[in-house]
This record gives sequence, C-alpha cells and structure tokens, in this order.
Amino acid sequence: MDSDMLKEIFSRINEFEKPHPKAIADLLLSGLVDVEGEKWAKHRKISNPAFHYEKLKYVVTATCSSCEEMIRRWEKQSLAGEVDVWPHLQQLTGDVFYRAVFGGSYDDRAKSIILLQQEQIGLASKIVHFVSMPGWR
Repeated sequence: MDSDMLKEIFSRINEFEKPHPKAIADLLLSGLVDVEGEKWAKHRKISNPAFHYEKLKYVVTATCSSCEEMIRRWEKQSLAGEVDVWPHLQQLTGDVFYRAVFGGSYDDRAKSIILLQQEQIGLASKIVHFVSMPGWR
C-alpha cells in the first residue's frame, strides 16, 4: 500500500520477475500481466492513458447508470414473482464495459460482441481442459 515502494518496484522492472504459468497458458494468454522487462514498460506506457483519472470517472458513471437500469428491470420483474439475477449480472458486465469503452448503451451490436467474447472464453477453457501437450506437466 506504500506508494513510494510501488514506484520503486515499477521502476526496477528487471529485478522483479513474475511467476510463469503453465505452457498451455503461455500459448493462450499474453498481455501486460505476462510480459517482463522493457516489453512490460512499453505495454504499460501504451495502456497507461486508459487509467487516467478522467477516464476512470466515466467508468464509475457508466457502472452507476447500468446498475440503476438493472435494478429498475428487477423491480418490474419482481412484481410477477422471483427474478433470476444471473443473466442480469452477466449483462451488467457487458453493459458497463460497452458504456465505458464506446460511450453508448448496451444494444444488439454490443450483445453480439459480448456473446462472441463469451464463446471465445469458453473455447479457450475447453482447450485448457482437454488438450494435452508434451511437457505441460
């Protein structure tokens, strides 16, 4: 939680290595969490503007708007009986993401993007569980 210590750790990028995941994960996943050294510094510099205070304020606004809409839908549906909240929570994630990134509400185009991402995650998960690679263990 000490900001000075975090600054020092982030400035000494070659001295602190991240643990390396399994070989299959190396094939399927790559990103800021996985890269090291100068490549990490380059990726961090590129992604840093996305975490600027002004942009994060918009994420909070998008989250509040999405939650308010979801609660209003629950209130209407609860008049008829029980409400299954799981599909709403899945939609909430997509709605917040879409509002924060694209600045609009969660429409049919956004739903199709989120569904494709969910399908991609499911396929990657199946690969991890069913593909056996030499040397993986």
